[in-house]
Amino acid sequence: MIKINKESWHYKLVKFGQTNEHEISNNLCTYFWQSVKGVLLGMFGIVIVTLIGSTFLYMLAAPFMSLLLPESIFAFILCIFYGVIIMKVAIESISEDHWLAIDVFAKFKSKEKERKPSIIKEYLKAKKQKICPTLTFE
Repeated sequence: MIKINKESWHYKLVKFGQTNEHEISNNLCTYFWQSVKGVLLGMFGIVIVTLIGSTFLYMLAAPFMSLLLPESIFAFILCIFYGVIIMKVAIESISEDHWLAIDVFAKFKSKEKERKPSIIKEYLKAKKQKICPTLTFE
């Protein structure tokens, strides 16, 4: 039996990937794949937001760029570049107060390192033994 803290980053990813908290599995193998689903959904969301922001910038800049350059493809690439920069600045400005950043920065700043079992290591051990332990959430 493995104890999972409800404030851990992987629990929050699993919760992000599920529609409600009752769908979170108490089986390690299923929980691992639910966390992978949360990571993929987060990455997909970042890509979609970046594309929407880049398209919006392209729509704003394309008429002006066509006056300077006949190639609107260059304007689109430039807007994607600016969209990525804007996303990076937005993430960095939010990162001080963001729940994930607070957890990460707190672990790096703390002098004492307490080792808890890694979800990935526990999953690999369970996969090798072909037995998935149950999880308890605290």
